[in-house]
Amino acid sequence: MRSLVALFTCSLFALSAQAQRFDIVTKIGDVRYHEAANELAVAWQGDVWFQIDSNGHAPSCQTYGGKYVLVIPSGNEVAISMLLAAKMSGKNVNATFDYSLRFKGSSYCQLQYLTLVE
Repeated sequence: MRSLVALFTCSLFALSAQAQRFDIVTKIGDVRYHEAANELAVAWQGDVWFQIDSNGHAPSCQTYGGKYVLVIPSGNEVAISMLLAAKMSGKNVNATFDYSLRFKGSSYCQLQYLTLVE
């Protein structure tokens, strides 16, 4: 039993060691909001996703239209406001995410930090 627990613990450390944080400075591509009561994509009700260029990085995240997609879950109005401000002004953002942190168990990466940069 002890060896089974040790093996399980080592497996967890191995999985966490494979995760990678990305900080990608880029312009915002397409932005999609899923209406809170929509019937076309029920799993996405109230959530927002946006596209970014990889700028030479290769995260293991879902793409759409040839660009990587990051998700902002519902209830994060400050992040959405910042995202739209950057999009409308044409400013760059630093999008921070870890590809091991997926949105609702999907292949979409979930945004962790959004920084407006010069």
